[in-house]
Amino acid sequence: MSEDLNLIAAQIKPGNQFFEAFAENAEVVFWAAELDTYQLVYVSPYAEQVLDLPLEAWLRPLFWQNNLYEGDLDRVLAVFATAVSSKETQHVEYRMRQSDGNSIWIRDRVCVTTIEKNQYICGMMTNVTAFKMAVNYHTETPGYTSIFLEIVTLLSGNLELKKKLGRLARRLCG
Repeated sequence: MSEDLNLIAAQIKPGNQFFEAFAENAEVVFWAAELDTYQLVYVSPYAEQVLDLPLEAWLRPLFWQNNLYEGDLDRVLAVFATAVSSKETQHVEYRMRQSDGNSIWIRDRVCVTTIEKNQYICGMMTNVTAFKMAVNYHTETPGYTSIFLEIVTLLSGNLELKKKLGRLARRLCG
């Protein structure tokens, strides 16, 4: 997994048409930050849709401290520190605040990579709010939990299915 992220992050160079096209169309936020401060230096265009914030807001100092759900901040920064010290990919789920104050769930894969002799901590964020809502709904419904979770786990790599599950979760959960 770390090799995949390193390959992606290594492509973050102006003019790389493959990466630019992929980053612009994927419903994923790719990000890169300084190792010591976690100050973001790059975020892909989809970031604007995730928190309803302009890209410039993501690049401001203390972005993580200002936008992570307070109860998750220390744990997430500890995972970032582990990724930096171990040089191994870390997986973490956390909540972030959107511009309207609502919280969303993020699943992030974080690693350290080298781009033109500079090291960065990089990540690949996915909004998993709909999945979390659906799981929470079904864990309260006797008899459906295990089969629902098994089906979702088997099929969660399918983007079209993720969209359908999101719509279903919104219908079921309000």
